[in-house]
Amino acid sequence: MAIGLCVGSKNVFDEYGNSYKGRLVYAMEVTNKMSLSEYDSYVAEHAPKKLPDLRSSDPPRWVGDCIYDFSQETGPLQRKGVHNAINIPTDLGGKNALLSERFYYFGSKAIDIPYDLQVI
Repeated sequence: MAIGLCVGSKNVFDEYGNSYKGRLVYAMEVTNKMSLSEYDSYVAEHAPKKLPDLRSSDPPRWVGDCIYDFSQETGPLQRKGVHNAINIPTDLGGKNALLSERFYYFGSKAIDIPYDLQVI
């Protein structure tokens, strides 16, 4: 069993001005993985709500989850959304998209990680 965790950034702040540094934003049990290209095809067919949609009245839909279009022969193109060219090296720095059927998202209610566990 593989576990995925996301710890917040010191450069991101909650509505009270507190940094997300040292706070758990989400945790998941990894149940599948796909190449980024395979994930793009999968989302297009099975989960289109994971594509960024700036026209939506629901802010989380602006962000999306599948932010690159791999259908072009010229390589992946960044979809319109909240990411920009600065994000490309990080966004495409990995090989796979990790999928989960057990996912816990804390978002703005991110959990403080005890100091003695922050080293892991």
